[in-house]
Amino acid sequence: MNAVSRRRSRAGTAFAMLALCLASLPMAVRADAVSIVAFNVESDNSSDYVIGEQLAASHDIDLWVLTEVWDHKWPGRLADAARKADGMPYERILGTSGGGNRVLLLYRPDRLRLVDTRELTDIPHGKREAAPLVARFADSRGREFEVVGVHLSKGESRRAEQARALNRWAAGRDVPAVAAGTFYFDLPIGDAPDSVEALAALTAAGQWRWITPRELVPTRCERGGRLNDFVFVSGGADGWTAEAEIMFRQSNYCRDSDRTSGYRPVLARFAPTGASLERGSVPERTVSPLLPGVVFVRDTDGDGVPDARAEPGRETPPAEPAAGEAPAMAPEASAAPDAAPAAASPADEDARQKALEERLEALEREAEALRKELEAEGGD
Repeated sequence: MNAVSRRRSRAGTAFAMLALCLASLPMAVRADAVSIVAFNVESDNSSDYVIGEQLAASHDIDLWVLTEVWDHKWPGRLADAARKADGMPYERILGTSGGGNRVLLLYRPDRLRLVDTRELTDIPHGKREAAPLVARFADSRGREFEVVGVHLSKGESRRAEQARALNRWAAGRDVPAVAAGTFYFDLPIGDAPDSVEALAALTAAGQWRWITPRELVPTRCERGGRLNDFVFVSGGADGWTAEAEIMFRQSNYCRDSDRTSGYRPVLARFAPTGASLERGSVPERTVSPLLPGVVFVRDTDGDGVPDARAEPGRETPPAEPAAGEAPAMAPEASAAPDAAPAAASPADEDARQKALEERLEALEREAEALRKELEAEGGD
């Protein structure tokens, strides 16, 4: 090799090393960011398969705060589904209170080191109300912070009491804290936060600050125009750069079925001031809640297509009887031993077919309207 060739070779090697170093810089900045998703999976009225598809289609999520989780097989199945996203394992922390409405934290041990975990059992909660679940983590640089998984009461007076207790807990914390989950504040979109008693009680004296999403859409389907799922920060977290986003903002997400959650997830990203927030994504569409039992995935062209895999048998928590009400008999016990299921009448079949056709026509009309709207805006 002559001198010119050697110089060219050394120059090429140096350039390659410089490119490698520059390429590694954004990753080093992104390593400071933490992505957290709060998602009420509504396990008594959804399928762990469908919820798992949503988790598996997401990317770069450091920690999932899942509420209303049934403890029967759901935690393990959801942890396995989350692993499919990036091929990395998730450890799980399951609360002990709440009956079939547990709080579940799924976190990536390669990014977060668990320091401690506990439930705030001194905060008032009932049989079907999970106590806030707290986990203290250390990031890759050893900085510690706490995450509180929250599922407050639907009762107004109890909810306000719980909010005041969380406010007191946050006072004087020695590390930053993030509270995420379903708070049932029922905040009308566009109203000031202090218009809701429980929300005002939580944020009193600046103990908790709401990370307001960039675009507000209802987070609970049956409460149109209202917000029930939030992410708050407290303590030293006030110095973080933070942003939040309500996922699945398209209107047909809330045509709920018995296999999808009636809640929208909230994605929040946090980083020390000046660091990049480019971490974490939840795709805009992974399931179609309009037609029960049909799971849609994105194909290579970005179009929704039915998933060829069959959904496993769906398990949901048994309904708990109301106070003073006798437990319902299991279907096997309520029928005579040799009784055969009643066949649907032709009229019933016709009515069912007509209902499905009407729902399909409604979907086609909405798709056409969305297509025209995209064309008007110059979209593809």
